[in-house]
Amino acid sequence: MNIDLKNQIAVVTGASKGIGLSLVEEFSKNNCNIWACARTKTNEFIDYCKKLEDQNNIFVRPIFFDLNDYNEIKFNIDHINKNSEKIDHLINNAGVLNNSLFQMTEIENFKTIFEVNFFSQIYLSQLIIKKMIKQKKGNIINISSTSSQDNDFGRSAYSSSKAALNSISKVMSKELSRFNIKVNVIAPGLVDTNLMRDNTEKKYLDDTVSKLNVKRIASPEEISKLALYLSSDDSSYISGEIIRIDGGMGS
Repeated sequence: MNIDLKNQIAVVTGASKGIGLSLVEEFSKNNCNIWACARTKTNEFIDYCKKLEDQNNIFVRPIFFDLNDYNEIKFNIDHINKNSEKIDHLINNAGVLNNSLFQMTEIENFKTIFEVNFFSQIYLSQLIIKKMIKQKKGNIINISSTSSQDNDFGRSAYSSSKAALNSISKVMSKELSRFNIKVNVIAPGLVDTNLMRDNTEKKYLDDTVSKLNVKRIASPEEISKLALYLSSDDSSYISGEIIRIDGGMGS
């Protein structure tokens, strides 16, 4: 895919591993400058961001904050806004996963899941779109899950938090369209990440894969390439969509 995001700036959350790290890699290869947001500060991630900068002649600036802390979110997003003449893309990728039966899931666990997967991302988006509204252009991609539509067994908190993200994304698309801001959702199925493998029993994983049309789980790169397309001018007529990328899970 020949996409050039030269001189553009993206903010990516959950950037240090899994799909988020793949997003940073894919966008940097296509000449996009990146604010790579992660929770845990590590020298390994800092060094890797510097490596991507040198390889692609762009900036990849790691920035660390906890999505459970609204003061940290505001402080760091204010820093990004003050040090960026514009923000072209926001990819809300950070998320947490909980596996337990509905009646066994304490209300505090529901609140924790919603805090990271929904409320914090909405707050962060509100801070970022101020700049997008001023520049009258922007692109927002929220990373959801097929679980938001399939309502998977044992994932009442996770599925409902992602369903809420789907719903508000459609509202955002309608309200922000007058400012030339696109909002879309990517809903991946099974993706080869530690988050997925740590929270999915092998028996369930093998059974699900056997039912997929393509008979395998996705790589993080396959998700990030879709996000790259949705961030390009080629996708200018796509907004308000929930795009499943699931290997035929829903067919």
